[in-house]
Amino acid sequence: MKEKNILLIPVEENADLQKVHVRNDRGRWTDYEVRLALDKIDGWATYPYQGNMAAAVSDKPSMFLHAVNTRRLIPEYLLKLFRPDLYRGIHLTFDHGLIEGVIRVGAKNGEIELKLRCLFGGLDSSPIAIRINSRDLIHWNMMKTQIEEVPIEKTESGYLLEPESWYGNISSLHSFVIDGAQYEIGVSSQYKTKEGRTVNQLTLPYRKEGKLVPVDGTDSLRIWKRTFNQLEEASFHQKLRFRVAPGVWPDIRILEPDCTADDITAEAYEFQLCIQLKHEDEIILDINGWVLYLKDQSIRDKNGVWMPVGTDNGRIELKIFTDQNCMEIYCGGKVTFLIKTEEDASKVIVGNPFSDEAYFHLEEMQFPCIHIYSAIKGRKITINHLTVYGLRSIWLKEEEYRTIYSENESGQILYQGKHFTIYNNHIKDLKYGGPDAFITKAGDIISPVRIVEEFEWRNTKWGDMSRHVNRTNVWRASYDTSKYPVLYTSLPILDCAARLALDVIYACSGDLYALPSQTGLWSAGLFQGKGEGFGVWLRDSTQTALRCGNLLDRSTARRTLTYTSKQGFNNGTDGPAMAAVGIWDYYLCTNDRSLIYETWHYLRIHANEMLDRYDASLDLVHAAQSTSNDSFAEPENGGYALSTEIYYMNAFEAMAGMGAICGEVPSMVSAWRQAGQRMRESIRSRYWKKTVGYFTSGPFGSEAYIKGYWETSGTEAVLWPRFGLCQKAKRISILRVLDEKYLKEAGIDLFPYRPETNHFVHSVWGVYNAGICSAAAECGKAELILKILMQQIRQCIMNKSFYEVIDCQSEKAWRWPGQLWHAAGFLSIIYYGLCGIHYDTEGMYFTPAIHKEIGAFSVKNLEFGEGIYDLIFQASGTRFLIYMDGEYAGITGTDGYRIKAGSGGNHELSFIPV
Repeated sequence: MKEKNILLIPVEENADLQKVHVRNDRGRWTDYEVRLALDKIDGWATYPYQGNMAAAVSDKPSMFLHAVNTRRLIPEYLLKLFRPDLYRGIHLTFDHGLIEGVIRVGAKNGEIELKLRCLFGGLDSSPIAIRINSRDLIHWNMMKTQIEEVPIEKTESGYLLEPESWYGNISSLHSFVIDGAQYEIGVSSQYKTKEGRTVNQLTLPYRKEGKLVPVDGTDSLRIWKRTFNQLEEASFHQKLRFRVAPGVWPDIRILEPDCTADDITAEAYEFQLCIQLKHEDEIILDINGWVLYLKDQSIRDKNGVWMPVGTDNGRIELKIFTDQNCMEIYCGGKVTFLIKTEEDASKVIVGNPFSDEAYFHLEEMQFPCIHIYSAIKGRKITINHLTVYGLRSIWLKEEEYRTIYSENESGQILYQGKHFTIYNNHIKDLKYGGPDAFITKAGDIISPVRIVEEFEWRNTKWGDMSRHVNRTNVWRASYDTSKYPVLYTSLPILDCAARLALDVIYACSGDLYALPSQTGLWSAGLFQGKGEGFGVWLRDSTQTALRCGNLLDRSTARRTLTYTSKQGFNNGTDGPAMAAVGIWDYYLCTNDRSLIYETWHYLRIHANEMLDRYDASLDLVHAAQSTSNDSFAEPENGGYALSTEIYYMNAFEAMAGMGAICGEVPSMVSAWRQAGQRMRESIRSRYWKKTVGYFTSGPFGSEAYIKGYWETSGTEAVLWPRFGLCQKAKRISILRVLDEKYLKEAGIDLFPYRPETNHFVHSVWGVYNAGICSAAAECGKAELILKILMQQIRQCIMNKSFYEVIDCQSEKAWRWPGQLWHAAGFLSIIYYGLCGIHYDTEGMYFTPAIHKEIGAFSVKNLEFGEGIYDLIFQASGTRFLIYMDGEYAGITGTDGYRIKAGSGGNHELSFIPV
């Protein structure tokens, strides 16, 4: 069967009908009546045909029209046909055509396919069929749009309005079943826009469960949230355009809008309202210019559209969706659909005061707002609860669509998860919903906001809140790449994720987000936005340095580690150890002793505190909490949390090494070294549990040991070859259990054994991947590294940032954006996993583990010691021959080639798989 093609014929809505003669490649002519465009093009009529070519000629005027293949539609044509140019809302609509009805809905290839009967050449044109796909009945995939020939069959199950469920401006309804669940969706009445175009929409879909219930997919449209509770006022008025600014740290303030791009607004809104209707009262809701009247268990609008509502002792609960054109009111299983007419807009007269004929009318610009008051003057209203969600449009912007259509093909699949698929240039995600996240050829990310921003602390003892720093659909790199090592691969999505991580590190290192007196240092994150970040934290900064900060940016690392050795937020039981751990790693990476000399006085103070906390009976340090936890008690560890013990062990050994450099008295150096060695042996013997195959979070005799509790930051530290705690056989055992039991779809569960849920428990913290991937590289487990890498790529690309927490259940990120140590943790997967970088007092060596999906790549401008290196990995593999500047240097592995700690100069290391 020959491929179907489409002839595009330009139409003008107000033009007269004209006869167009269409000729196919067999010489057969067909007449087609259409409102042919004369002065302007309002849309495109479509004529399907089979064959290689077609031509169309009109009687008056004579013109020749080219045929376009549907499978290679020119993006501009496709945009004009299907993208709603003027009405960016939450409903499916066509800017240049009408939806006549729904033909059918069905599931196909894991997606829902909707077939519509449409008119694109005006009301008198012949109908066509359009197929369009969705995964959630909310986001529609325009890239899969198909146009079918006429005539098309009538709708299979369309029916007229049923008064008991649907009210308002609806012309027809359609019922369908997907995976055993019944749904209903409506087609709105037609109406004219301000530009004179005739349009209509599909309603949001509703699930039929005895009564109608909104589908879950609307939740994915939420981008911010405001809540108001237990109000009793004469009038409630709230603007829905506003801005935020730093308050008394760490609070924020909500301020009046200033009509700039920094204002927070939305393209649509969802209102959840519970209001008390008093006897004989009439309450007026004015929502963005929509005026509704609540009285006598009913709602009506000013045009007389009516809907019954149920009350419970006068309480009315409503869910309202509204965008520029439509309002949907959901109450008690019933839906009312309203259309905003041109007359609803307020007008102002403007013009030239010196000419009587120069005046004209313009629509008055008004801030979106909600106003609730009683029709009885002076009478108070009672609002039990009001939640307002700002919603994003289901449509991208025109330039974003054009970039996607013109640049992106489906691409190769790099990784297939249960709920997401990562291609080399985009991500399809069932949990986040549509649209997909795309990488452009310029290296930008196009992905809408997917996390609900909050502006007040949650009612938890930790003060949780989710924030945004990028409220647009697009991320573009904003840093100078010459400052950092740069990754080059053949995979746009991996390169982009690495640049995004560097962008976060750059932003957290700059002055724009720095607290007073902390400029030029590593801020923990971009929590409050411009003007006030989240400050310098001892633990976070040290972990950033360990994970790759000392490799990436030694100048900022040096300033920050100097600062944190003396001050900075110290919120963990690991505090006294962290300064020594970070500064020792800085020395190993840079061969720069000056930082040790400069901070030695403070390091000795911390070391004294470490000795005060040392328990000689167990050869452990009192540490009630894991290094990842600063929020709750962990009595199950018996006062000796595994991860924190390891950092103290390393701190004692680091103090011994640095003490020898500084000429410290030998007895003190020996005491530190012996404490570290005794802790090493104690950890090895007390925490390993053979029956579970890993080190438990508490020592022998503790609840954690008895019950075999796994805690991820402790497991990472045990695995990390830099700490030298377990041999390869035990590493393989731990990695096997990790892969089989604790590696979830979203990543590695931080505290999988605890019953509660919070920002630490049953969540993923990407920062704790470095040691795990380093061990996996040494064990040649390229598949595990790829899985962890792709899980983190999923989150950062979908959200255009590195958020602090990824929830294991929802698989979505939340809390605070622009998290420095998570960005560093992501890059550490590349450096310590893919590249297999290790360094110690002897220098740097490599144990790469590169999956075939990654292939060849390079890291350029990497500083180590006194040298700068370009690492060129020529193919995938786990064992490589190394050539330095073209000369054979050795082989990879723990006993292989090393770059000596004091080496200098600029060099190229080429890795050729054995």
